[in-house]
Amino acid sequence: MNHEFARELLWREYPTDQRGSYFRQFWDVSTYVDREQRDPKTLAEYLKDIPPLHQWLVTSALGSHNQREAQGEQSRVVLIIRGNLLKRYPNTFIYAQKAIWGQGPRANRLTLSDETGELFASQPRSLALRFPIYKARVAPDIYFIGFDLTLDEARGDPRLDETAAARAVVGDNLGWFFVLQEAVGEPRFGLDTDAPIEPSAEKWDNLAWADIDLGSGQAVDVGKPFLAEPAGVDPTGAQWGSNAADMAYILYQEPVMIAVHGRNMLKNLKPAA
Repeated sequence: MNHEFARELLWREYPTDQRGSYFRQFWDVSTYVDREQRDPKTLAEYLKDIPPLHQWLVTSALGSHNQREAQGEQSRVVLIIRGNLLKRYPNTFIYAQKAIWGQGPRANRLTLSDETGELFASQPRSLALRFPIYKARVAPDIYFIGFDLTLDEARGDPRLDETAAARAVVGDNLGWFFVLQEAVGEPRFGLDTDAPIEPSAEKWDNLAWADIDLGSGQAVDVGKPFLAEPAGVDPTGAQWGSNAADMAYILYQEPVMIAVHGRNMLKNLKPAA
């Protein structure tokens, strides 16, 4: 791109020595969170994908000019997502969170902390979370999200498994979860597609389309009884079909968060030859 743009400028008689680097940023870095509080000029240079062209050695191979590697960084993990998820929910939060051991019955299971304060009390926030350092999209449905993590960091200790024996030997190298979290400020209303396998204690969280009588068409007749009463109790006193406020409460869909550990994503990756 730089070479061809320089040729175009020269052809149009623009005064140039053809050494300009007109394109140095290819990944989108708008979501990068700077934890080192660098000044804007320093940060902008740090995030460039390639160094200025006039600094390239004539003996260097094309494709060997990754500025991040030149800065001493190892190759970083890029999460690839393909599908309609981010088209349907474009404001999904995507980040990585350090794994910890669970508590109680889940003591030998890797998990995320339910209590944010508990997680950050043992390690600084900047060490517990990783936000994307760059991203890109190939239309219509392929997304690339780069993280400040290596493959080994994402996987964790090679001896890692969810057993008491592993807990005793792997120390704190527990790998990272990659998290997709629905935006809290974008509420959805509706019913679950299927009845839950593990019902919630509150019955309105268990309400599904399978419980609704749609015999009269696609419209929901709130005056009809449920085909099957949802399990659980209703501590709020909300009543089906009573008023708009109760219906909004009943139909509100809790934001969804999915977390997948790096070792599960990378378990079939073969070492480079």
